[in-house]
Amino acid sequence: PTIAAICHRLDGLPLALELAAPKLKLLGPAGLLSRLERALPILTGGARDLPARHRTMEAAIGWSYTLLRPQEQALFRRLSVFSGGWTLEAAEAVIGPGSDDVADPLEGMSSLVDQSMIRRVPHEGASPRFTMLETLREFGHHQLELSGEFENARRAHLRWSVHLAEA
Repeated sequence: PTIAAICHRLDGLPLALELAAPKLKLLGPAGLLSRLERALPILTGGARDLPARHRTMEAAIGWSYTLLRPQEQALFRRLSVFSGGWTLEAAEAVIGPGSDDVADPLEGMSSLVDQSMIRRVPHEGASPRFTMLETLREFGHHQLELSGEFENARRAHLRWSVHLAEA
C-alpha cells in the first residue's frame, strides 16, 4: 500500500518514479512517502548522461512550461490554485474577464490540454471538469508565488468558493 501511495502521489509519471526509486535505499517506502508532500525537491539526481531537463522533475516540467506562450503560462499558474479540479466557469471566475496578461480561459485551457499540462476528466455534468497532475500543480503553485500573483489568485479563488457555497 505504501508503494502504491508513492506511485499515486507521483501521478504515475515514469520520470518521477525513476527519480524517486533511489531514495528508497535511504528513506524506505514510509520515509519517502512522508517527504513527498512537496515532491519536486526530492525528485532529483537523474543520470548525468541525460539532457538537463531529464535530471530533475522540476527541470522536466519547467522545460514544458517554457514552451507555453506567456499568456498560457499565466493561465497555468493561476489554475494551480485549484485542488481537485475545476470547471470552465470556475476558471473564468478566478482568472477574471479580459486580462491581457493571461490567456482567455477557453482558448488557453484548450491549448494546455493539447500540451498535456492539464487534462479534461470524465464528468456527468453539463460543464466539463479539468484537473492538473499534482506534480504539475506543485510546479505551477511555486511559479505563482515567484510571479507575485499568489495573493490575488488566492483571493479570486476564495471569492469563487464563497459564491459557490452561497449558491
